Amino acid sequence: MRMAISLDGPNAYSHDGFRGVPGTYDRAIERSKNARLIGLETQLQTTVTRCNVHSLDQIAEIAAMAECGCGACFFLIVPAAQGQTMT
Repeated sequence: MRMAISLDGPNAYSHDGFRGVPGTYDRAIERSKNARLIGLETQLQTTVTRCNVHSLDQIAEIAAMAECGCGACFFLIVPAAQGQTMT
């Protein structure tokens, strides 16, 4: 079993701003710590954007310090033309 936690910034300002919900950074960090305490492997997932691309090293450091199992996984947004008609 493994738990995945989104971490899209190295601090509350950047992560909460990306997610649009205040407090999500603190909850993500708390949950990763709780998972470690019970031995649940955790994967921190980051969506790479223009806003956080320069912070990826800091996010990876947070994952390493959390000792959460898998470290960090980085994802890229792939634009898709959903809902558009092709002519």
